[in-house]
Parts: sequence; C-alpha cells; structure tokens
Amino acid sequence: MIQAGKRKIEGPYKLTMEVVKPDKRKRDLDNLFKAASDCLVEAGIIDDSKCEHIEAMWVKNEYPCTITLEEIKNEDGALLGNPREALVRAVP
Repeated sequence: MIQAGKRKIEGPYKLTMEVVKPDKRKRDLDNLFKAASDCLVEAGIIDDSKCEHIEAMWVKNEYPCTITLEEIKNEDGALLGNPREALVRAVP
C-alpha cells in the first residue's frame, strides 16, 4: 500500500527504511533495502541512480516496514528535483 499515493521522485533523494524483525533469526538488513528499492523502481516511484543518502534500521513499530523518500535540498533549502515527498508503508 502506498500511503501518500503514487508519486514520482524526479531529483536526488534520501531513502529511509525502518523494518521490524519478524523473529529472532539473523537477518541481513541491506538485502531488504535492495528488494524495497527495486520495488519502488518497478512501481515508477524512483530512479535508483538518483539516490544520494540511505538509512536502514531495525525498529519496534506497528508497521512491518516503513519506507520514507525525501527529496534532497541544496544549500539554500530549495529542492533539487520535483517538490514531492512519498511515504510507503507495508501493511499486514
């Protein structure tokens, strides 16, 4: 489910991913990031070649996975790309 509707991020962006561990087994967080990024590319929301900042973390949250995309601003605070922000949540 895409919380904020389908929007295309045109310029450079930051991708933040918060994931809840489903159990106590070892998990590889960076593999989950790649899968999520590939899904966003396939959905036409991002161009992964424009990603300039990545954060991923394990959290205790009500959502299994929360992905936040934020366009990056220049030194003056102006957006470098299309002025949009998208929030994507995986809902059980």
